[in-house]
Amino acid sequence: TRAQLALELGQNMTPAELDARLTELGVPAIVVDGEGNRLTSDPAVPGFGTGPPAPGEGLREPVVERQVVLDDDVTVTVLASQVGVERTMDQVLLIEIIGTVAVLALMMILLIRASRVVLGPIDQVVATARQIASGRTGKRLHPDRPDTELGQMAVAFDEMLDSLELAIEQSQHAAAEARESELRSRRFLADAAHQLRTPIAALRASVESLLRTEDPQERERLMDHLARETARVGRLVNGLLRVAEIDRGEGVALAIVDISEIVATEVDRAQTLSPNLRFELHTEGPTVVLADPAGLAEAFANVLDNARRHADTYIRVRVSAAGPEVVTAIEDDGPGVDEELTDRIFDRFTSFDDRGGSGLGLAITRGIIENHRGAVVYEDGRFVIRIPRGSELDVDLVQERDPAVGAH
Repeated sequence: TRAQLALELGQNMTPAELDARLTELGVPAIVVDGEGNRLTSDPAVPGFGTGPPAPGEGLREPVVERQVVLDDDVTVTVLASQVGVERTMDQVLLIEIIGTVAVLALMMILLIRASRVVLGPIDQVVATARQIASGRTGKRLHPDRPDTELGQMAVAFDEMLDSLELAIEQSQHAAAEARESELRSRRFLADAAHQLRTPIAALRASVESLLRTEDPQERERLMDHLARETARVGRLVNGLLRVAEIDRGEGVALAIVDISEIVATEVDRAQTLSPNLRFELHTEGPTVVLADPAGLAEAFANVLDNARRHADTYIRVRVSAAGPEVVTAIEDDGPGVDEELTDRIFDRFTSFDDRGGSGLGLAITRGIIENHRGAVVYEDGRFVIRIPRGSELDVDLVQERDPAVGAH
């Protein structure tokens, strides 16, 4: 701008007039006429243009200049100082540095705050996991917004914990059942060995005596004793095998049967074996169930045999329909069982007298009835057996499998 001004003024002025005019306008410049004389404008007051105007000889460094050539070899060199520009640039740079640092600090603060907000649910997951690890297995996240990504993660975390807890419970339950089964097996083997020891010892003694004696009558007596003990051992072994089958759930073949018919058959058998006793049988209502006929016959036979051993004059049997169940009650006029012993009479090898029982009959009965989802108890001086009828769908399935079943 100063060079353009000098060019325009120099067209109509002499070098001296141009120097005076530039001084008046406040433009520091050096005017050299055609003869080489040097004239320096010396503005006293800032005038034209920007920047700090000063005498041509006293401009503060750094200084920039622009030379203009006029007619008659007159040259004009206009001057300007960059001190103000550089100072301004230094200020701008300082402001930019300070601003950048402030912006970075603010961004760090905002980032930390935002990360805490964003990672808050993750911290909750970590805290919940640590609480669960410390023993609070029922702790869950239960997110308020399960539709978000973090919410879906929390829902999946809760589902995983539920699955793990269920698996642990099932594993603990299975382990407890395995331990209980092992204990039952050990008790069973111990009881079986104890029960077999006596008859086997009697058999051995009888055989040894039989080998030593020469008396025909004594040999006959020993042979008779040997036969009785052999039969006793056979019954005991058969009972043990039957208990083992029941424990494994074997020997169940469902069919549509009438309990009244099964009970009547077993009552006739018991009457034949004990003609000195009076048997009474009463039936009421439909008594058809879905069950294993052979198993039920065995169960009723065991209870009736127990009643025959303890009855004095009679045995009374009643079969009746009671809603979804068929109830069979068997009572006798024997001494009965003390109330404190009613829960133990169904245990294996349990016998409270010396009337010939092996202690397995009632245990087998309970196993068979429980396999039919029923129950057998001793109450009010009688045995009560409850057997569910079974659903119509079960009946249909049995009929589809064997159309001949249900001909009863």
